[in-house]
Amino acid sequence: MEKKRRKIKTTNKKKKFRDLGNLFTPDQVYNNYLPVIIMGPSPLQIKVNALKRLIKEEKLCKQEVAEQEQHVNQMKANNADEYELKKQIQVLEESQRMVPEVTKKITQYRQALREFLDSYKGDEDVTEAKELL
Repeated sequence: MEKKRRKIKTTNKKKKFRDLGNLFTPDQVYNNYLPVIIMGPSPLQIKVNALKRLIKEEKLCKQEVAEQEQHVNQMKANNADEYELKKQIQVLEESQRMVPEVTKKITQYRQALREFLDSYKGDEDVTEAKELL
């Protein structure tokens, strides 16, 4: 009786990995392309980006307050509906409350970044972080 041979499937080297969303061929993975691409931002970069985002948010909040004040004043001058005016004043007050909260967060993040830089011994460029302080 003759034994049936099992056919062993061989993988093609150009077949892409499914785990990584079909982005990389095995050659790319084994030639060290992958660690550079998957590596996330460093803790220093995370702290710097968070502080930059908050500074931008504070600027936008102040701009929103100025625009809302102008809008409310314009509505008062045009004798707008009392209900609409009241709602716009509430929006203005809410915007005004956001500015001190964001400013408080900025001081906290600056302090955290300052403490991090004092103990940081990495080889990354810290000039951007020092500029934000």
